[in-house]
Amino acid sequence: MSHLGTHRTTQQFEDDIVPKSSLSPREAIVKAQEINKEAGHENNGYLSFSHGFAPRIAPITHFPPKYDAWNKLCDKLPYLLSSKKLRSYCDSLPVLDANQLPPIFALRAANVLGYTAHVYWHLGDPPEERKIPEGLEVPWKIINEFHLGRKGVPPYLGFMELLGGNFRFEEGKVPPPPEGADPCAWITKELVGYGSVEYYPTQANIANFHPNFWVTGLPEERIFFGVVTELHTVGAPAVQLVVDAQEAVSTKDIKKLKESLDALLYLLHKLTFDVFSKIQQQRKAPFYTDAAIWSKVVAPFATPMHSTAFGPSGTASPIIHLLDAFFGRIKHEHFIGKEVRGIYASFPPNWKAFFHAVRNGPSVQTFVVESDDRELQGLFGTCLRQYAGENGFLGRHKLKTVGYLEISMKLGRAFTLGGNSGLLKDRGWDKISDELEVGQEERFAIPLKASGLCHVGKIIQVPQESLDSANKASFQVVIDTTGSGIRHKPGSHVGVIYETRAKEVHKCLLAFANGDRKEAVRLGEEHMVDLNDKWISSLQKRQEYHDTTTPDDSKLPRKLKLSSFLKFGQLRPASRRMLMLAYAASNSSELIAILNEELEAALTFSDVITILKRGDNPVDLLKEQSRRESEIDFAKIEARLGLIKRKGDFLTRGASSRILDGTGLSTVEQERVQVRTKSIFILKEKVKSVVLKIPKLCDLIEPIVARQYSIASSPLVHPNELHVYVQHLRYSTKSAVATASPLLADTQAPVHQRGAASDYIVSKSLPRYYLAIDAIAEMAGLKPTDDYKRMGHNMMFHLNDERKEMLKKIAHLDDEEIDSIVTRAKGYKGGGENMFKNLTEAIEEEIRDKPDPRDMTIVLEVITPPRFHLPKQRQPCIMIAGGSGIAPFRSFWQALAVAGPTDSGSKHLLIIQQRTRSSMEFEDEILTMVKAGIMDVEIMFSQDECVANFDDNEIVYEDFPGRKGYVDKIIQNEAMQERLANLIRKDDAHLYVCGQGQLAKTAVDALDNCLCNIFGEADGKDELERMVAENRMVLDIFTSLEDPKTKSHMQLSELCQCNDFAGVLKGNKGKEKPLLLVINETVYDMNKLFRLHPGGDQMLKLYCGMDATTAWEAVKHDKSPEVVAMLEMFNTERTIFNPEIANLDEKDRNWYKLGWKATVMTLVEIQNALSLAFEKNWDTGAFSAAEKHLGEHFTVWKGKAVWRPKRSLLKGQFFVETHDRLWSMFLPLLFGDSFDEILAGMATDDRDFPEEIDTKFERLGKDKTHKMCDAVCPLLTQELDKASALENNQVVPPGLQSYMEEVRKADDALLESIKTRLITGLQVFETQKSPLLPAFYARFDSCIVGIIREDLTGFISQIASLTTTAFGFEQVNKVANMPNLKRGGVTLIDSPSLGYVERHYIDKDKATTTALGQVAYDHEIKSANGKQKCPFS
Repeated sequence: MSHLGTHRTTQQFEDDIVPKSSLSPREAIVKAQEINKEAGHENNGYLSFSHGFAPRIAPITHFPPKYDAWNKLCDKLPYLLSSKKLRSYCDSLPVLDANQLPPIFALRAANVLGYTAHVYWHLGDPPEERKIPEGLEVPWKIINEFHLGRKGVPPYLGFMELLGGNFRFEEGKVPPPPEGADPCAWITKELVGYGSVEYYPTQANIANFHPNFWVTGLPEERIFFGVVTELHTVGAPAVQLVVDAQEAVSTKDIKKLKESLDALLYLLHKLTFDVFSKIQQQRKAPFYTDAAIWSKVVAPFATPMHSTAFGPSGTASPIIHLLDAFFGRIKHEHFIGKEVRGIYASFPPNWKAFFHAVRNGPSVQTFVVESDDRELQGLFGTCLRQYAGENGFLGRHKLKTVGYLEISMKLGRAFTLGGNSGLLKDRGWDKISDELEVGQEERFAIPLKASGLCHVGKIIQVPQESLDSANKASFQVVIDTTGSGIRHKPGSHVGVIYETRAKEVHKCLLAFANGDRKEAVRLGEEHMVDLNDKWISSLQKRQEYHDTTTPDDSKLPRKLKLSSFLKFGQLRPASRRMLMLAYAASNSSELIAILNEELEAALTFSDVITILKRGDNPVDLLKEQSRRESEIDFAKIEARLGLIKRKGDFLTRGASSRILDGTGLSTVEQERVQVRTKSIFILKEKVKSVVLKIPKLCDLIEPIVARQYSIASSPLVHPNELHVYVQHLRYSTKSAVATASPLLADTQAPVHQRGAASDYIVSKSLPRYYLAIDAIAEMAGLKPTDDYKRMGHNMMFHLNDERKEMLKKIAHLDDEEIDSIVTRAKGYKGGGENMFKNLTEAIEEEIRDKPDPRDMTIVLEVITPPRFHLPKQRQPCIMIAGGSGIAPFRSFWQALAVAGPTDSGSKHLLIIQQRTRSSMEFEDEILTMVKAGIMDVEIMFSQDECVANFDDNEIVYEDFPGRKGYVDKIIQNEAMQERLANLIRKDDAHLYVCGQGQLAKTAVDALDNCLCNIFGEADGKDELERMVAENRMVLDIFTSLEDPKTKSHMQLSELCQCNDFAGVLKGNKGKEKPLLLVINETVYDMNKLFRLHPGGDQMLKLYCGMDATTAWEAVKHDKSPEVVAMLEMFNTERTIFNPEIANLDEKDRNWYKLGWKATVMTLVEIQNALSLAFEKNWDTGAFSAAEKHLGEHFTVWKGKAVWRPKRSLLKGQFFVETHDRLWSMFLPLLFGDSFDEILAGMATDDRDFPEEIDTKFERLGKDKTHKMCDAVCPLLTQELDKASALENNQVVPPGLQSYMEEVRKADDALLESIKTRLITGLQVFETQKSPLLPAFYARFDSCIVGIIREDLTGFISQIASLTTTAFGFEQVNKVANMPNLKRGGVTLIDSPSLGYVERHYIDKDKATTTALGQVAYDHEIKSANGKQKCPFS
């Protein structure tokens, strides 16, 4: 069958290619194309100029008749999966001769046999004897070794067969090759008969293909696998672009290199935001991918069966390896980096040869570094950021991956493709997030000038006519970007790397110098500040260090002058982190009061310096102040270690906390030591190494990060320019340090402040005379909103030496100019140089027309939001703008004017909300757009009663009594509602909102009401959700700095009850439930966010009733102004009450934090995970296409019949796994370390530990009813297997389903009951202050005893009763006493804090110790190496 490919082995081809290392990238591709042509197949690796890493022809769709058993397997798989018949079917599969299989079928056979083998292995518990059937294993092994050349390793599932070429075009949807394309040399009529066809790769996507072989038949499988395939079809041009770029380097053709990089940037942007973003968790999304279904029947099945086998994870993607080679990645030190290098061995020879050629070809990165072309450096850096940056391909991949993994692991996934554990306590998703982040960092660890990581533009000074005609608080700033390498599009943001204004730096220096001005100057110039790694890296973005290539570059300083350090630091407002560190250093009661009242935003760093200097323990941040090591009581550490029971070879966090308590370490210092450590020696060394001193300035102050602004221009209209609309932010705060108590802050005179970033931009863009007049007005005490000329007309003002120095810095004046200004003012009548009016006139006359000596350059970063951009098609846009939120829409309408009319003929719509008519911006452009018929405009003022009319030459504002308000007033108009509805439903309009959070909330609520009015309640809400899911409703929200104010508090005991998203609690069904979560101590309402969250509702559900700060920061949401601002729409204006700060001493603080709080948060997390698992694994959805139309049936329990939806046997298995997670994983986790801490704190010097707890765990673990609970999952599995054996049955029997529903109710009730009891303990800490009175310990006792005696005992008895009712006592007892039965529940609880409680039971008179009875079982754990005894204790 030579027409179906030759049998020349892969090893022979590899011998031909790989040793020839002198091949260029182009030659490697040509050679690969020749080899594939000669072979008549692509088993040696898909690789061509036209198709990149995608197949040259569409893969075959079925096998020859001789191998029809494999065709039937493919057809039956969804049913076999749903009915749990897959293993029995595969056991009877015949062993077909793979040696005679024509090579063209090898990749399909490798996929069908290999993936089925993985499903067989991972579907439920591993098969007996850990083998797969010969009908799968034998031919799969032959195909791997003989056809694919994978010798010396167990057969594995490769990326090429599972993801690279696993697609089949829908009927009639094959994208034809472009005209003139070279035909594939080996396609024949016979191959066409097997489904092969030529196609256009960049047009092949999940809209026109589905998996060529799939197991479930579900959208999740199609979308997840399809998107990975699409990355390589749409990404096919990357191969040609890399070759072109390297060849341009060889010929030193910079123009061609820039063209290649521009094209690569476009392609990376397309892969990131058009292709990869298709995987969405929003229910109404066109390619909705349910994370729960993905986690159960897609993700786990590809996990390698053997630890030595390769897995087709994202690290195996050839396009990732190509880009790593192209950008010059040199570090692979972390886990995933090593995996990337290891996976290379699994690649086919064509890929190896090409990657080898690219890595050894001309280095684009080296050429760029050695070039002096700033545009080239900036363009290369932009490409690298679009690949590996937070908002680039790998950053978006990490964000999506971590979210899906967290959901999947909490819902039952055991391991990732890379082997990370899915146990809740191991928090594998956090580890993977860290590993992926390190992978991103490693890709930036290449020699690259800092000018490639940011850009330098030049500000064009604001013209005089703009200052005279516009509101002086708002300016349109134009930045010349010629030669900077900046690439942007409408909707992009620009980040400005600013500097702190000189006046603020001077205030801090004066605070350090206790008001001594000469000393302040000396400190600023002479005191050197040590820098940490974060600070050193941040300096690379400063223009003076742009020639440095890495953070290790010797040109980067390790110390800075204090004045320079302050100039580059975030000095205001003070952060909560800054105050917490300052409090740890000083124990200042003033700082703790400010933290309690949440008034930190009212402080600047100079205020913090003042507080630290005047406290009970004065602290000077400029002096090294460390405790002597002799103050640390190591003898006490040694003594305490003997009283602490170690778990295995480790000290737990709680144990180390108790050891360190009272040793001389502060709480913050203890936090730095409290890690799992193997010995007291290591613990002592950690104590020694911890920084036992006042925090360094570089730890206290964060370096400045870019402040983002919307770009207000389109590159189509203003090439080589960025227009930014800047409001010169002026605001006032009340001093929280000028009084004896922060509570009296409101009684103080306001302190006038300026926005740090906007003030920096203004200082470069406005004329010097304007800055000078503004500066002396501020010195004179005038408010920013005052009319300087009118109010300062008769004001006396003396320009002393200090003011002269400050004026010189702010307005960039020299001594000669200052002297000339004073001389001029002296010559004026009426007070001479001591009159404010005379000085301002002298300044304007002296410097208005002089050349400007300032450096007008500015350092910029361009950020492309993933969603806020114009539609891909010519659809109408609805733009709603508030205040300066009009800025991005200017870039929109400029681009829309160039693009021409919409396809539907409908005009775009701009709705504007401003305060007054005088605050309107861009009036001339808006009028032009209206007159050109491109868009309609509606304007509403919140303070002016008028209507806007558009005549031929201007916008005329006509007084209209009563017409004022907000955007909702426009949207609520009946005609407008009809128009909006038509635009949205008929024309698929895209809606954008830009403004502050309150405007966005108002607009979205009004739009929601509008759609409900037009389409009805249900359809209207669906329409809004669909717009979000389809990226047709996008918010770009910014925050404004408001006066700090005391917010109302919410107790943790209240928060943890706000998580009933499943409505399982009595009385919650059918009504709106409070669903809340906390981020950075602020409480947010999730009820509406569920509908609007682009990432869907599942992740939010997992954190309802919890503090989600860690998860929020893990995916870098805290670094995204777009996401942070959007969250403000759902701010409840409440904060979580923190008794750790307000009420408790150190002892009770640790008990509350490490014990009660940690246990409750663990319980809520478990409760959320269990509720979502039952919802997704049992209540809703389908896990294969065969499940979708199962119908309903009667289920009977104790004589009561209920009409219920049928559940597939696969769902039944997942139910078993979900209950087993509660019994075998969640309960031991709940009663783990944090519960140990609760018990350890309940025994004090003057009271014994409750004896009832002593024996209860022991009795429970040995009780017969407990063993019956152990038998639940084996019994269910047996019954499901029996049902699976019935011919044509795929559903759970009705009686068994009734029993499972009762078990599910008991599981939910147990966790809710335990939570209710723990809440009573929390409430003591929330309402009382240390020291806690003895009476409250009785409440603690009642709580813990109730959990054990009533909740756990009652649950175990209930499950035992249900189980004996369902299966009969004899069968239950038989299974419960099986010798190898897996134990769970209390038997896995690590002996409730045995060691921690022991030290409290020391009887000083009898020198005896009473301890809890240790309940532990040894379990036989089977492994690949045989049986290994593993005691769970």
